[in-house]
Amino acid sequence: MLNNNKKRTQTCDAEGRIFQEGWELNYFFVEHRDAPVCLICNESVAIMKDYNLKCYYETHHYHVFGKFEGRMREDKLASLEKNLAAQQNIFKKCLWQTDAALRASYEVAVAIAKQGKPFTDGEFIKSCMMKIVEHTCPEKN
Repeated sequence: MLNNNKKRTQTCDAEGRIFQEGWELNYFFVEHRDAPVCLICNESVAIMKDYNLKCYYETHHYHVFGKFEGRMREDKLASLEKNLAAQQNIFKKCLWQTDAALRASYEVAVAIAKQGKPFTDGEFIKSCMMKIVEHTCPEKN
């Protein structure tokens, strides 16, 4: 029995299921991290097969998006792709801000270690704040 499961796994891998460009326009799916993701509801489908994507689209979204044809469908696809890109950019921006805060805290820690001065010294605090601004708000510098 174990050999049959292993054989089936090898068969699925050998089929070489890859994302097809037609699925974007037909079913509003895009490939994200080697998985098909629905642009409408952001759900992913486990197996990348035409039947699975078509079934998901017809079950969940055809009643609303089935009426779009031709140029209207292409425009709707472009709009949904733009929305997905905007969502992904939000996470990139948050990651950049976190990275900038980490760098700023490192710079302040280095300044504290080098100076050995207390935080009651105004010039020392100003220099620390300037290091923070350099990393968190480079456009203000």
